Amino acid sequence: MVNLIRELGIPLTNTKTALQLLESFQQKKEARQRYLDLIRQNCDRQTDLINGLQALLEIDSTAPSPESVSIADCIMGVIGIYQPIAAEKSITLNSTVAENCPPVACSRADLQAILQKLLENALQFTDSGGKVQIKAYHQGFQVEIVVNDSGCGIARADIPHLFECFFRGQNTSSGTQGAGLGLTIVHRLVERWGGKITVHSRPGQGSNFHIFLPAMVDNSLGHRFVVTN
Repeated sequence: MVNLIRELGIPLTNTKTALQLLESFQQKKEARQRYLDLIRQNCDRQTDLINGLQALLEIDSTAPSPESVSIADCIMGVIGIYQPIAAEKSITLNSTVAENCPPVACSRADLQAILQKLLENALQFTDSGGKVQIKAYHQGFQVEIVVNDSGCGIARADIPHLFECFFRGQNTSSGTQGAGLGLTIVHRLVERWGGKITVHSRPGQGSNFHIFLPAMVDNSLGHRFVVTN
């Protein structure tokens, strides 16, 4: 299946190359440009689909060892990546990490992927002048990470289906790009480390994604991996 997904990506690359060649002729007809834009958007969507499916396959087929990941360092790194995007949309993007917050017991790559996909989602559905924030707290044997935004919110009927493959909610506009796999990947990554994710949202009042991951706790023998149900 992985090889199939990789092979499906080859014609997409060739199609994008052809589009670049067509644009080099500097055709100025508006209709032609609209069609070119439409083809490009669909190519991008198909690429997102392939990448998303490959990511899901890798999650199901690999079992990395837990690391002791500094939540503050990871959040600041991800914030740095998306700060320019937020600034371009005039969105305030910041973070707060409690002083007593312990390291998280998971892989750094997985935690980065979780935060990146949630930030992408928050920035996409938040209008100019809005706010997006990441917070982290120590909750017993867990670390709670909250990604909240002041965006368009989520319809109540959509919330139970948010983590299903290819699901697109009622508040998703026809111009919104994506394969509908981002939140599915987040859910799978969180579950891989014995964590859970919940959502609280209302239309027009923004959204709050709460992620609970096991903390790496110190004892006399060093760090130990704690998973709670």
